[in-house]
Amino acid sequence: MSTPTILPVKKRVRRKRKNTATTTTPVALTLLSALYDMGTSVQLAFDRPISIEHLIVSTIVVADGEQSPGRWIGDGEAALVDPQTVQIALVREGISPEPGILLDAGSDNGICAAYDAAVWAGVSDYPVRTP
Repeated sequence: MSTPTILPVKKRVRRKRKNTATTTTPVALTLLSALYDMGTSVQLAFDRPISIEHLIVSTIVVADGEQSPGRWIGDGEAALVDPQTVQIALVREGISPEPGILLDAGSDNGICAAYDAAVWAGVSDYPVRTP
């Protein structure tokens, strides 16, 4: 009787997985609309909930060359109307050299998305609706 031949098994080598940390870049926060209440306030509506904890209201400017001619700057307190909309009180400061009603908001405005902290880049010459 013959004895069976036993073949040695190759040793399995386990390799460490590469550390591939997945970092997701937040999608830019987008302004959907701006609603101007003549000479008193402006409402800014965004595509998702926002945080106004670090909002600098003076970076929000409405140039009104039609209804109540002037340059209106954010002043005082801002308040959330709903999770996606902020209302900012305005005060007149100077005259508007341009026709139409336009919104300017600096990139250092402090508005960001509530859940992913995407910062709003602001706008320049953004057309504003009126009620």
